Amino acid sequence: MSEYVSKVKREILKRYVTGKVVLDVGCIGNDIDINNFEKSLHAFIRKIAKKVIGLDIQKDKIEKLKKMGYNIIYADAQNFQLDEKFDVIFAGELIEHLDCPGKFLENAVKHLKDGGYIIITTPNPFCLKHVIGAITNRQNYVCDEHVAWFDITVLKNLAERYNLEIVDVYYIPEDPFYKPSIKMLIIHIVSRFIYLFSKRFGGEHAVYILRKNIQSKKLST
Repeated sequence: MSEYVSKVKREILKRYVTGKVVLDVGCIGNDIDINNFEKSLHAFIRKIAKKVIGLDIQKDKIEKLKKMGYNIIYADAQNFQLDEKFDVIFAGELIEHLDCPGKFLENAVKHLKDGGYIIITTPNPFCLKHVIGAITNRQNYVCDEHVAWFDITVLKNLAERYNLEIVDVYYIPEDPFYKPSIKMLIIHIVSRFIYLFSKRFGGEHAVYILRKNIQSKKLST
């Protein structure tokens, strides 16, 4: 993830997590050096939230981060049980890795306060880079650890099964000079141009804001 994309995500997160009680699921990730963890989104949330708890399955890294003062627990995103409810649950670049994303949402809703938010970031399958990768059958255009794509329609259908509604979507274009090559530079520049007219097709990264639907809950009781 480029510095530009990270900056935009931080601006979005700031609107929702400032002064809130937050659960950060999959908070460590695979692309952050533990020695530079202060640059992570989790560290950013920690600075502006009222309280944040991290959750991950990387035991060795959890132990190291605990010694550095971070409040991170070992648990599976699809089967965690905590004695607390949260204003916001953040899952950054996680849902595309899960065997059972519905189990994650089911668990998350149980730990979410009424009217609370789940923020999900995930690759946008319909951006130019991914479409070209699919058309040309390029083998490495999908990360080896990804098992699913989520666009707004698919995620909406899944979210509704767990009393959630998508209330906002942000699409973020990639920095044209991130991991530069002539081919990627051209793709990113064209994507930026497309983004001016259609954010959905020009943005490589998607941020979905889901809210717990308390109205549906009241109607069903």
